[in-house]
Amino acid sequence: MSDIYLTKVERKTIFTQGLIYVLFTFVIADLTVTGPEFFNYIPWLYLMGILGVNKFYRPVMTVIITTVTTFISSLFKFNGLSMDCIYLTIIVGVTTLFGIIVGLCVKEFVLEHRLVKHIKIQKKILYIVTIAILTILSFGIYVFRFGNIFSYIAARGKTQDYVKNKFNTTDYNVIDYEHIPWSIDDYVYKIETDSVELDLKVEKEVELLNYEQVQQQLNKKLQEKVEVYAKDLAIHLEAKYEFKNITIEPQGVFFTVRSSAINNEQMESLSEKLAFLVQFNDERNTSISRIVLNIDGIVQVIAKEDFNKITAEYLIAGMEMEIIE
Repeated sequence: MSDIYLTKVERKTIFTQGLIYVLFTFVIADLTVTGPEFFNYIPWLYLMGILGVNKFYRPVMTVIITTVTTFISSLFKFNGLSMDCIYLTIIVGVTTLFGIIVGLCVKEFVLEHRLVKHIKIQKKILYIVTIAILTILSFGIYVFRFGNIFSYIAARGKTQDYVKNKFNTTDYNVIDYEHIPWSIDDYVYKIETDSVELDLKVEKEVELLNYEQVQQQLNKKLQEKVEVYAKDLAIHLEAKYEFKNITIEPQGVFFTVRSSAINNEQMESLSEKLAFLVQFNDERNTSISRIVLNIDGIVQVIAKEDFNKITAEYLIAGMEMEIIE
């Protein structure tokens, strides 16, 4: 209908609806790039394309607004032109275009239903197939690039199980997470539990990406606990976990004890301190596997099976053997 047949109120209403639509389109296009991860679990711009055909009446302008806004937002997010910037712009432009095509199909479908009693079966099938295919493609593109609520819930559950099994706790804080682009159910999580930050890659299995950093953090916490445990011993002590390969599950704890040359009486005191130290267990009952004793450069390694032998005589004999060798 031509604008000359519209009243002032109708024109004002259409203008207001169009203005609101344009503002919403700007905001949604920007949030598609800069918004929270879960925002893109639904292809909002596809829905805005459908709405634009029936409310804004400017389908070409809708595509231009969404693609330009997305492109500019991507330049800021990715610090300049990059493949991610181009991919996002293409995705937004394509899904908006799909929405517009579906909107046109819906509009024609409704209009022809009003004008004629029956739509030709061929045209009806064409409209239905087009709507179904473009809807599936739009949601599929978004799932492939941004993830979906179902894979997010599954990844969150795997993360919780990993922390529970590896750290014996369900108390953790999700600092950040991100869907891995061009995958269906793969995510990267950054979480904090008991002052330890974990970078987790969640696929079929959970992989710890920063295991070296986590090992260092665990060793730091261990040292603090051991210093509290041995605060009354007045002894120079270093504690570290023994890890196997890239795991963060300790195989045991080893102590490095340093001392100066001492007489028999002081050796007796040292043996008592060592006997107390070997009783240490951390919160997961990880016990001492060995003690490295360094007395003025003379190093003696005491294995776990020899802990019950620790006496002044045993330490002196070990030192004498090291000197002879």
